[in-house]
Amino acid sequence: CNRVSRCDAILCPPETYNEDGRTARGQRCVHCPFNPYYGGTNCYPRNTEYPTVSPVVEDDRNVSPSEAKILCAIYDNTRGFRWRINHGWKSDTVHCMWYGITCGDDGNGGATVYSIVLSSNNLVGTLPPELFELPGLTRLILNGNNINFDFNGMGRSQTLQELDISHTKVSSLKGIDEANALVKLRLDGCGCLMGNVLSGMWELEGLEELRAGGSGLVGKIGSGIGRLRKLKILSLSANQLTGSIPTEITQIKGLVTCDLAENNLTGTIPAEFDNLQFLGDLDLSNQIGDGGGLTGQLPHFPSLVNLKNINLSNNRLTGTIASDFLQKTDPTIVTKIDLSSNQLTSPIPPELARLGDPNILKLTSNHFTSVPFSICDLSDYGCDGVLCPAGTCNCDGRQESDSSPCRACNDTGVMGVADCNYYDEGFDGPALTTGPNERRILSQLYDACNGKKWRRQANWGDIHKSLCEWDGVRCVSGLETVEQLSLRSNDIVGTLPLQVFQLPNLKILSLDDNPALTMQLNDIGTAAKLETLTIDGITLTSLEGVKNARQLKVLSANRINLGGGFPSDILAMDSIEVLSLEHNQLTGTLPDELSKLKRLKKLNLMKNNLGGDISRLLLPPSLSEIGLSRNKFEGFIPMNFLQDRHDDDPLSLNLSGNRIMGTLPLYLSRFRKLTIDLHDNFIEGMDPRLCDMHQWNGGLVGLYGCEAILCPKGESAVNGKRASDENVCEPCAISMYYGSSSCHKGKGIMKRVYEMLMLMVLAGILVIWFLVYQQILNRVQNMTADVSLDISKFAKLQ
Repeated sequence: CNRVSRCDAILCPPETYNEDGRTARGQRCVHCPFNPYYGGTNCYPRNTEYPTVSPVVEDDRNVSPSEAKILCAIYDNTRGFRWRINHGWKSDTVHCMWYGITCGDDGNGGATVYSIVLSSNNLVGTLPPELFELPGLTRLILNGNNINFDFNGMGRSQTLQELDISHTKVSSLKGIDEANALVKLRLDGCGCLMGNVLSGMWELEGLEELRAGGSGLVGKIGSGIGRLRKLKILSLSANQLTGSIPTEITQIKGLVTCDLAENNLTGTIPAEFDNLQFLGDLDLSNQIGDGGGLTGQLPHFPSLVNLKNINLSNNRLTGTIASDFLQKTDPTIVTKIDLSSNQLTSPIPPELARLGDPNILKLTSNHFTSVPFSICDLSDYGCDGVLCPAGTCNCDGRQESDSSPCRACNDTGVMGVADCNYYDEGFDGPALTTGPNERRILSQLYDACNGKKWRRQANWGDIHKSLCEWDGVRCVSGLETVEQLSLRSNDIVGTLPLQVFQLPNLKILSLDDNPALTMQLNDIGTAAKLETLTIDGITLTSLEGVKNARQLKVLSANRINLGGGFPSDILAMDSIEVLSLEHNQLTGTLPDELSKLKRLKKLNLMKNNLGGDISRLLLPPSLSEIGLSRNKFEGFIPMNFLQDRHDDDPLSLNLSGNRIMGTLPLYLSRFRKLTIDLHDNFIEGMDPRLCDMHQWNGGLVGLYGCEAILCPKGESAVNGKRASDENVCEPCAISMYYGSSSCHKGKGIMKRVYEMLMLMVLAGILVIWFLVYQQILNRVQNMTADVSLDISKFAKLQ
């Protein structure tokens, strides 16, 4: 290129940028002091890692790209420079040594990629289609990332046997029927399939494991499932499946686990389940809702020899329990038989006493009127430990601990009433206002989210402990009803059961930093008293449904890979007071409707990709803290900025790391108690009268003047302003604007390293001094001993 303008059409030069990285579509390259490279597409502050995106060169030859090139495309397409762990990627190290990559023998004396495991690694974007061209790829584990996965072209992979894309974004299963080699498929928690797309999966006749719980599946299961003759694990829970259970499922002779819980299934339970000799777990519970509910007689299942868990609760099953019910099931391996919340009637067969443990068998909330003494004798609480007598009740429908006896309540004529809402006036204990069974709800959470491997799980499931003693549970004072559930950083895995929102007195729900946890918010309105929800760092890509939490005051959803525009549901939350959506991928401008949230006091949207003209920003006057740093807001601070806000109220405003230009206007002086942070923008000056605002920045402006607001051009400091006698503005040759921190990036870390080194040196000096002192002391003692010996000898000679 002969002229600068022509070069710009190839790549914007250093210290400039535009959206395309070059002059195109009439858009010129504009000034940006932070970009040291050609072709800048963003104006990053200097402490930001720069993306390294390799160009894709296309040709018309039908040649598969090299394995390293395919892996680099995965890195580039999913923002690899921001992965949690990316050791080795796009380096000179052989790709088989890159983090998450395992290679195997390619059959020709070389190595080929065998496995890719990047679980919960902050991948964001769309996977490249050439991924399926890795010739030896057998295992692909990408669960817990904010990625868009497309099955089209999957037929090119003839070796892929295990695929885990649970808790990601999968909008369609189109093309999955071509994945003929698949053996294990996990789609749990995708939550966005929303359609009857099961038929494609029924073509995968080699499948042994299929998990798609909480994935938004709608429609009927269909008879095609019978083609999966090798299937061992089937989990389709927490969807919106309707219709009957097809008998074709019972043709899968090797089935070990069948979990269809929390759907809207109807009809009867196929008696042919009894033919599945390997069946160990059968969960058909919680079909009640939108007209759902399994009906008919309870099957006998006399031949299920390997059954460990069976849960048929919350349906509409009728009739009696047969005497040969689970007759051949080994009682030494059974852990749960739950028939509660149906319409079963007496008699209860005494043969169930062979189970040996009454806690295994749950019969509450049915129409039983008697309990065999042989079963009562198994419980420490007699018959009360099996079913509360008629005319009594408690939250569990039976006595499970000394603190939960059966109390007098409305006499319905049946046993085992689980009711926390009613007690007779003569009851001298506290008037509980709990839900139907809070212990059961928490137990469902524990079971569904792998509670046995939680970091903290003290007392969970202990029938001898009040649920108020369970780790992370806080109850209303004096009552056994949950008010706060705090399970932060607890290694929770799976989908949060919707029943958690049925805890009637729940005010605070804290689930932060459980990256393998996902949840849906559509039923959050059931938690009528919920005021605080903190879900930082979980897997959740949408806040759809959160508007139904009518009493919610605090919502913190930082680091959840939330993308797209500002969530529209939040604009309908009149009660919200604190909103934090930091470190997501929100884009676009802030809607004007945000200004209508009259109770909003704290707004934190830092570290997103939001933008727009700052002069058009409309915010509610109730705000006392505004965090908009590390975004793409641009323009000049207008004369009417936050004009509806009261002058004397304290205000914290953080607009650092944006594209704010011009001069700080005198207008800001109307805020007498302002804490302001504007470093790393394009500010060229400030009205000198602002330096007289002595109360600004916690009184620092009164001590240090203008520098406590912004360092001048040609100088730099940590956070772009003077903050103490030590943290001062210092000369910086690359500082072109007010408030630069260009020459101080990482200086705080270096200071701490220096202090640590000095402590180590001082400790070393003290050790050396001590050793020298010991040597001198030893010599003095030796000399003293020698002198004493000489004196003794001299005395003898005398």
